[in-house]
Order: sequence, then C-alpha cells, then structure tokens
Amino acid sequence: MKRHFCEIAYGSPEYEKVFLLRNQILREPFGLDFRLEDLSWEAFSHHYAVFQGNEAIACVIAIPGCDHCYRIRQMATKKEIQGQGIGSELMRKVESELTGKGGVKISLNARVTALGFYQSLGYHSVGDEFIEVTIPHQKMEKRLQ
Repeated sequence: MKRHFCEIAYGSPEYEKVFLLRNQILREPFGLDFRLEDLSWEAFSHHYAVFQGNEAIACVIAIPGCDHCYRIRQMATKKEIQGQGIGSELMRKVESELTGKGGVKISLNARVTALGFYQSLGYHSVGDEFIEVTIPHQKMEKRLQ
C-alpha cells in the first residue's frame, strides 16, 4: 500500500489518528497518557505524518521558535515498522519543509536509545544527559542548509 507524507491540521481527523499513535508509542509503555497533559501548545505547532492508506504510521511535531529555529517533539514510528527507514524519510522531509519556511536550526530532546538514529541524520549532542518523562534524554541540534 502506498505511503504519503503530509502536514496535518491541529484538531483534524488525521490529527486524532496521529495523537493515538503518539500516545501508543511514547506514553502507554511508561504508564502515561497524553490526555492527562497540557497540550495547548500543539495548536501553534506544525504536525507532520506519514500515512499508509488511512493509517498514521509515523509522525513528528515542529514547534516554531525565535530566530527561525524549530524544536522537534514527539517523533514516533509504529513499532512494527521501526528500522525500515520511514522515520528517517519523515525527518528528511520535515527538515526540507522547515527549510522552506525559513528554518535555519532544529533542536530536539532525544531519548538516549534514539541517539544513533538522530546522529545518522546529522544531529549532534549538546550538553549533559537529563531525565524527561522518566527517561534519559540528550539535547541535540542540527543546522539546516
């Protein structure tokens, strides 16, 4: 089945599918739930996803910051297809989109288990490791072309 990349609107039916994917991958394994968090900032963010048919299989959020910088949050890929390059493809497309919007730098807080993934995309570590949502993380950055 064909996959397609898209930017999705906050609150749309596609957003709801992505929300469920994020909750399933990023929160439920740790006994957490996005429904209990303040997500009001999402209304001012760019939401990107890869769909296969009607199903969201990968997603990420880009939050605009100052000086044409963006912060990436909540990158998730459906567990059964992790390692197939879909997350990398999504990130490259998002980087291209953000460059087209005038973006010059991306920062993110990567789970320590995902450092290799982001390093393979050209991100580098900044500062010390820290705990976020009960999990070790590392801040990473990348300058856009």
